Amino acid sequence: MVRISESVVTLIAQKIDVRQATLSDREAIFDFIAAAYQGREEFKIPHRWQWQFVDNPFRNAEVGNSEELPIWIAIDRERVIGQSCAMIEPLQTAGKECQVGWSVDTVVHSDYRGQGIGLRLQQANQDAHDIFMSVGMSAANARIKQRLGATVLAPLNVMQLRLNYAAENVFQRLRGFSPLAAGSAARTGIDRLGAIALSRSARRQWEARAQLHRNKLDALQLEQVDRFDESIDGFSERVGNHYGLIVRRTAEYLNWKFVKQPHVRYAKWIARDEGELCGWLIARLCERPEPQFGVIADAFAMPGDDTTLAALLVQAVDYFRSHKVLSVRAATSVDNDRKVYESLGFKSFRKLIPQCHIKPVVCLADPVNVYLSHGDHDLDQFPRAR
Repeated sequence: MVRISESVVTLIAQKIDVRQATLSDREAIFDFIAAAYQGREEFKIPHRWQWQFVDNPFRNAEVGNSEELPIWIAIDRERVIGQSCAMIEPLQTAGKECQVGWSVDTVVHSDYRGQGIGLRLQQANQDAHDIFMSVGMSAANARIKQRLGATVLAPLNVMQLRLNYAAENVFQRLRGFSPLAAGSAARTGIDRLGAIALSRSARRQWEARAQLHRNKLDALQLEQVDRFDESIDGFSERVGNHYGLIVRRTAEYLNWKFVKQPHVRYAKWIARDEGELCGWLIARLCERPEPQFGVIADAFAMPGDDTTLAALLVQAVDYFRSHKVLSVRAATSVDNDRKVYESLGFKSFRKLIPQCHIKPVVCLADPVNVYLSHGDHDLDQFPRAR
């Protein structure tokens, strides 16, 4: 094997131009994405790309004029060989309104890795934003962000509630103990019988837990809506004042994120208690080729209003049960909310560590008191429900 010297690698990397993309780079970027995301590119371009980086109503104030995109590209002889993107969202911190650039879709062509190009791309991306954050990332990207000075925020607990079991679930469990036993169960049909028994047990457990909150759910006035109107903005701001950092859930933001987002369809409810708005619920059924899951993107209530939050979660799970999902996924960074989820049988199965780079001009009120849910960033994108 021929080894390339470190000086040659450095020389190659120096010839790569890293710059902010404009709309005129669209076709070159699309060629790169088609090669980088083979098998998934139709869900990246053109519709999601247009929604996320061009039609995003928050991008112009953050990255400049309408031709500039929140995308940084690496170019070798007019060919795009890497990118680092930012999804711009409104943020509230220390009682002030600002914006965050969520780090998304950072990838370098396999022929150009190991040359520091990913570091240069992420540095350029980070430098463009007062607040630059990431949640789901590879180990390599996490190391780069640490090297660039990112700090760790409160963990995001990804939760799961199992409602039904398939024969495949039983087979996989048995296989972990004994491949021989798993094969025998599949041949005799025991895996199917086991799935039926486990599903019945899960439903009984759910009903016992949910019953404690049905009186509150019945007392709420739940209205399913197609979109959000500006009447929610005041409630959103009041909730936001309780947190050191939270995505500003204005009607404009929620409609862009959960109504206009391509490839996914969300069900949305607004909750009122004696006529007063007290929260909302945003959820979606996964569709093929995704697993048979439900996702709670946002269950939003006033901090400490555990009864409303629990009632919203019961509404979500009842909705998913009517569609016979296997599991329900959700996520929260708020410790008290996590306990409400756990009281209903949700279990933490993954802990994501958000990383955040904040310029000195920004005062972060409380880096521990952070509100994040499953829908605040880029985790919930079709066709994968992480």
